[in-house]
Amino acid sequence: MWISKLNLTNFRNFRSVELELPSTPIVVSGNNAEGKTNFLEALYMLAIAKSYRASTEREMVSWLRPDFGSPLVVAASIQQED
Repeated sequence: MWISKLNLTNFRNFRSVELELPSTPIVVSGNNAEGKTNFLEALYMLAIAKSYRASTEREMVSWLRPDFGSPLVVAASIQQED
């Protein structure tokens, strides 16, 4: 079983992103402040249903969002091998 698609909206520094993920291991790399830890936090939230970094959900809402009525979304599609 693996996460085949990750959707983030107004989550930390991600305004809106949809990632297709392979069933093989991946390497997360990049410069400082590009969202590597935020990406891992989103995966953790999907597994545990809470953040390991924030004490409230409000702390995870993007400061980049233009509309303060927009929801925070962390969603995924799961695939299972036959």
